[in-house]
Amino acid sequence: MATSSPSRYHQVVKAVVSKDFRFMHIDAGMGDNGIQRILTETSEDDVAHCYLYPVIDNIVRQEFNDLKDIALTIHITWV
Repeated sequence: MATSSPSRYHQVVKAVVSKDFRFMHIDAGMGDNGIQRILTETSEDDVAHCYLYPVIDNIVRQEFNDLKDIALTIHITWV
């Protein structure tokens, strides 16, 4: 009988994000293949995409019932 490693059921993910959205660094530990799972984004738009787009999508779908099941394209204007 094979035993599963605890990492198959739970993984601690560490994220460091600058307050001004200039970078994001994610460390999700070692994969089963022995390779470190790390992602670093240094583009403000990519960081915004990871954080803001899902939140805006969720808010719009909760607030406007007629858009609940509609595909959304979200554009952000930085001011």
